[in-house]
Amino acid sequence: MTEFLACTNVKEAVFAAINYDKRTKKHQCCMKKVLLNR
Repeated sequence: MTEFLACTNVKEAVFAAINYDKRTKKHQCCMKKVLLNR
């Protein structure tokens, strides 16, 4: 469950849990943040 802490809020954490990308093993909400921060 600690990996959800990478998301800043509960909505994102829930969204990440639902939209977990099994191919990249990353949560999409967190990936979006990484892309936006580039």
